[in-house]
Order: sequence, then structure tokens, then C-alpha cells
Amino acid sequence: MGNWQAGAGVSPASTRTIKCYHAGNAVAPANLSFKKTYGTYLDGTLLANLWTDYYIDDLIITIPRVIRDIRTTFAIALQYNTITSWDANKTIIIQHLEDNLDSSIAGVLRTMVRATGTGLLYTTVVAMRDAIRQNFINGKTYLFSINGIEKQSRMQSATALAHPVTPPGGTFMVDDDISDSTNNKYITLDPTFGVPSNGTITAYQTITATAGSPLLEFPEVYFRNTYE
Repeated sequence: MGNWQAGAGVSPASTRTIKCYHAGNAVAPANLSFKKTYGTYLDGTLLANLWTDYYIDDLIITIPRVIRDIRTTFAIALQYNTITSWDANKTIIIQHLEDNLDSSIAGVLRTMVRATGTGLLYTTVVAMRDAIRQNFINGKTYLFSINGIEKQSRMQSATALAHPVTPPGGTFMVDDDISDSTNNKYITLDPTFGVPSNGTITAYQTITATAGSPLLEFPEVYFRNTYE
């Protein structure tokens, strides 16, 4: 269940703090979930805006593999910017991405790279970079779940994404375990902030995204009331 100090259980569009409680008398593991929606970026701004680490209490979330794979592919497409340079180095580029991409979208990104070149789907490197932005980043929403109840952390796309190379109608989902992007910490609710016997709540536990961390978009905290 999830309990909020205000808003009748409705999560805010964005916040730096979450106030909640649980009804047990022991430490309660919690599932913290939130969204990340990207704005619109151009070639010169995409890499700088792909990721900022989250610091939420003692939890740290660093760049997930999905975003790292996008960054790696986009960076190499900036390095070999002209189609002449791209064509001449395509074997090296493909091998680099075979060795370094390992997320759930690695295959889609490699397909886009293979479809770039003279006479192919993307006849310019700029066109391929634009397709990366439009398919994965600009206006796209991702869901994050740091689940202390099941000891699992995931990143998922909020909706199915259109495959940029396969025939029309092809879609895929982002769905990655991001445990390797966390410091193995989870949110827990202290029994100090449980509901007292008179049912009147006077103190809430505050979960905080520290200064410098992105705001939490539509955060929700679900937990298991835990008793000794």
C-alpha cells in the first residue's frame, strides 16, 4: 500500500520530498517508483542531458545500461559525422558496438547502425542520429522501480516504442534490470513513523532527493506493513 501526507494518495507531478508512513512496528521495505520524461534535444545538447545521477536518501542511481547504450551509439555517430567517414569505418563502428552495447535495446541500436550508409535507410549520419533522438529520447517517458520488497530494480518504457528499421507496425519495449546502476540500497520505512494506537498521525518519514539530484516525477511509495 502507499500513504501520502497530502493529496489523497495522488503522487505529485514532481517533488524533491515524499512524506509517508506505515502501520507496522518494524522496518518496512518499500518499492519506490517514479518517471523520467525527456524534453526535446538537438545534436549539441543530447549527450549532456541524457543522465544525471539520482541521490535519494542513501540510494544512488547511476546511468542505466539503456541510456549508456544510447550515449555510446550517439557519441560514435558524432565522431564519424560524414557519410564518407562512416562508410570507411563502418566495420570498426559495428565491432565497437558489438563489444560495448548490452542493454535490451542493443539490437535495435545495432540495426540502426547497420542501416546507415550510402544507399541505405539512413543515407546520412545526421539522419540516424535524429532517429535515435526521436525514437528513444525526445518526449519519451521511462518508468523506474527500486523495489526493496522484491530486491529488484528495473527501468521500463512507459509505452511500446516504434521500431525505426523494421516494417511499419514493429514495436519493442525497454525493460532492463538496473541493479548494476544502484548502490544496492533500498528505501525502508522506519517503525517510528507508524500509525499510533489512537490513529492520529503526527510524524511522517521524509524521503528526499538531495540537492543536485533530479526531481522525482510522479513518485509513488508502496510498502509492506511489517510487524515483529
